[in-house]
Amino acid sequence: MKVAVLMGGTTSERAISLRTGRGMAQAVRRLGHEAVAVDAADGRLLPAGEEEKAAAVQALKPAGPAALVSAEALREADVVLIALHGGGGENGTLQALLDLAGKPYTGSGVMASALAMNKAMSKRVFEQAQVPTPAWVLLDKKTVASLA
Repeated sequence: MKVAVLMGGTTSERAISLRTGRGMAQAVRRLGHEAVAVDAADGRLLPAGEEEKAAAVQALKPAGPAALVSAEALREADVVLIALHGGGGENGTLQALLDLAGKPYTGSGVMASALAMNKAMSKRVFEQAQVPTPAWVLLDKKTVASLA
């Protein structure tokens, strides 16, 4: 099976994503599958076992979501393992692009990902479904500023 491990990206969590992705790619290889590490920042392939070295790249120029999804490694993959941390990999945007490209991927789908990134909406859904959740309050910037 051809597996593309999508890692890195351009968020402040790039380094940990590269570490996560390296571990995932190694595990996939140990299971006897073909794994390629793809940097979500620009769609380039990262050398096997050296994925974390890409963390030092200084001038990352995001390729844009359409270019990423059309990257050869993603097109040829049977499945995409998402090893991204932070907004772009967890908010449903990438999941929507992969859905549109017809690529199966790991993790939650578009709606669950988007909902999980919106903490206030998540809390409202939990309450509506009568899922126990700690008490909470939503503060806007004006209220926070007045508390300071």
